[in-house]
Amino acid sequence: MRQRAWVATRKGLFELRQRAGTWQVERISFLGEPVSMVLPPTEGGRMYAALNLGHFGVKLHGSDDAGVTWAGGIWRSTDDAASWHEVTGVPVSNFGFAVVVHPGRAETAWFVPAIADQTRVPVNGAMAVNRTRDGGRSFETLRSGLPQRHCYDLVYRHGLALDETGQQLLMGSTTGNLWGSMDAGDHWAEVDVKLPPIYAVRMG
Repeated sequence: MRQRAWVATRKGLFELRQRAGTWQVERISFLGEPVSMVLPPTEGGRMYAALNLGHFGVKLHGSDDAGVTWAGGIWRSTDDAASWHEVTGVPVSNFGFAVVVHPGRAETAWFVPAIADQTRVPVNGAMAVNRTRDGGRSFETLRSGLPQRHCYDLVYRHGLALDETGQQLLMGSTTGNLWGSMDAGDHWAEVDVKLPPIYAVRMG
């Protein structure tokens, strides 16, 4: 059996295979990205890699085929971060930076999906917000009032804000667009201001 090794570097994740007593690069993932941690695959092929993306923070990626393909994910803890489990079955995409949680109902949260780390735009050029009311067991995809054609906005990690009532949201994007919702995300309207690229939105 050929030995395998994974090397996490500042410029990507390198999978090496041993052939005839020498190591050779078999596959490169996340080329050009800083990979700070890797867990080798289980017998079923599940493995994880963490990317330290600076301004964006650490992003955990998972693979079900021993590193051939990768995907980000949504993770949830119900015991003060002592343990975590992945939320599956997310519509549109399970990749995205922005998330807010209802201040009085921990089972309710909003996520803004995008395609992937390497393609940071809305899926199919259509802006959407995913909402769960049951801790990630099911989701609604909210689009009313959001652009559904030729949209290339990305919402950064702190670009989605929720007020203390859990009803009013504001969402800002990399193109300087700002949208607001007064009904927990059911309907959105563009805020009539033109801004530079938005890094963070907060309400108070």
